[in-house]
Amino acid sequence: STPIFFEWIKDDHRKLSASEYKIDNHDTTSSLAFKSLNPNDTGSYTCNAKNVYGSDSITTKLIILESPVLVKLYSQNEQTKGSALVLTCNIAKGSKPFRFQWFKNGVELSGGSRSMIETKDIFSLYTLRNIDFNDMGNYSCVVTNEFGFDKLSIQLTVTGLKIFTMFLFNVFWAKMWR
Repeated sequence: STPIFFEWIKDDHRKLSASEYKIDNHDTTSSLAFKSLNPNDTGSYTCNAKNVYGSDSITTKLIILESPVLVKLYSQNEQTKGSALVLTCNIAKGSKPFRFQWFKNGVELSGGSRSMIETKDIFSLYTLRNIDFNDMGNYSCVVTNEFGFDKLSIQLTVTGLKIFTMFLFNVFWAKMWR
């Protein structure tokens, strides 16, 4: 029996080395093991076998699928009464398709007369116009796929107009010092 020489190649061009992967070659078999998987490992893997009698190869495809990870919500958690609130929910990484849901204090939201939800492939926006004090609460975006979920929350507080508040404060102190 003549020795068989094995070679592993990724995506038809990159030879794999034992420093990156665990490659075990035996008399008639070769195996490739991953030290740790990440999305960059997605691709086609080919095992080439050669000896003095000829060569053969086999190819398999590896697809890495991930649960969603959200980008942090960038929004002020304090808004002025009458202003508009726009919350964004963006996917940083994960495998499609995604399902987005918005909640206020644990109750699922849908669009209404003052609110709108817009969802595209990898992001969702929740817009609330003419904010009032009863809009205060915990707003959350939950994104799911078949591999898991992620959630981001913001605690919204609503303040009155600052000029009016300062005016009342000054009137109060003026009356106190009379």
